[in-house]
Amino acid sequence: MHSLQLLTLFLTSVAATGFTIPDNLQDGVYAVSYDAEGKATHTFLRGPLDASEAALPKHRYARDADTRSPLFTRNEDSLHCAQPKYELDHTSTDNAVNALRSQCNPGAVGQGLDYWSMSGSTVAYFCNLGGTGTLCQLNEINDSFNRITGYCGSFWAGWRNIDDGSRSISIGYEDRRAAYLPNMRLGIGPNLR
Repeated sequence: MHSLQLLTLFLTSVAATGFTIPDNLQDGVYAVSYDAEGKATHTFLRGPLDASEAALPKHRYARDADTRSPLFTRNEDSLHCAQPKYELDHTSTDNAVNALRSQCNPGAVGQGLDYWSMSGSTVAYFCNLGGTGTLCQLNEINDSFNRITGYCGSFWAGWRNIDDGSRSISIGYEDRRAAYLPNMRLGIGPNLR
């Protein structure tokens, strides 16, 4: 019984630090920071990519990575699909991913800071779950979305958690109504509101 109470307390405390996308925000790229009480503040960084920016990379995802390589050996590297599985709008997903890729070329992500981009009904994100700053890098974004696509299916919601001992991050895409961080930390699907 005591273990169940501790688990419930843990789940409640983790869920309290998560965020949802406010309804009144426009498409674009945002940073999320948290105050001492865990309340999320969404800061607008830039609008959607214009046609010339979106057209620069002709490929959507990097080629398949050789996961046997020591470069891809991680302490924990897990893939998750939204449960129940659901498909994302193709155009919204491409636009959200391209905007995040542009932000992470590379981009510094401070401790307790997350990046997300929204286009239409899709949100693509890079979340720093660790205790130090990290880099959001284009090759890692490409590799992560390639792996999510291979695991969940093309344009199906999912995410990748990476914890290599020096940092803990989550990269993925979901419906804009999903509650993000609690689900990634617990490895479960989105809570649609």
